[in-house]
Amino acid sequence: MPSDLPPSQPTRTAYAITVTRRRGNTSLAGVLLAVLAATLVWSHPGGNEATAATLKSGDILVTDRQSTIYKIDPATGTSTVITTAGVLDSLFDLAIDATGQILVTSFFVRVADFPAGVGRVDPETGAQTIVTTGGLLSAPLGIAIDAEGQILVADSNLGGVVRVDPATGAQTLVTTGGVLGSLSGIIVVPKKKK
Repeated sequence: MPSDLPPSQPTRTAYAITVTRRRGNTSLAGVLLAVLAATLVWSHPGGNEATAATLKSGDILVTDRQSTIYKIDPATGTSTVITTAGVLDSLFDLAIDATGQILVTSFFVRVADFPAGVGRVDPETGAQTIVTTGGLLSAPLGIAIDAEGQILVADSNLGGVVRVDPATGAQTLVTTGGVLGSLSGIIVVPKKKK
């Protein structure tokens, strides 16, 4: 962290992903360019005041190590705070469900005795709710949504994938062991359109 920054303007590390589709195939170059663009255009000069945010197609969402979720307008680079650490803390990955809610993996959930889990964030209000904690999840990093709307989580400590019912929070082991080690990411390949 540069020593010449005043305390009111902390340096932040942001992680972003957006996927560009070209002729039905996900473009790795599009993903890399989007991450680079988000890194170049994003700045948030201090303060974590959450504001309402309406998500639209093409918006970029990022989370930082301070557990803030930001919406970035890809055209202007303007960032808007959606939510900050609350019930959910130490955020790692984001996904959007079919209703437009943000799903997030969290290494620290501030309830009961469960240090890790999956949460849901309302992009309009920033309200955080818990989907599931504990159980098979101890180091949830990657998150994705399958074709049926179920949540899939890559857990680093488990070395496996856990399916989570978004309505009940029930966890089901999909796979673990074998060649799987310390998992950090997950994506579901969409069915090809005919």
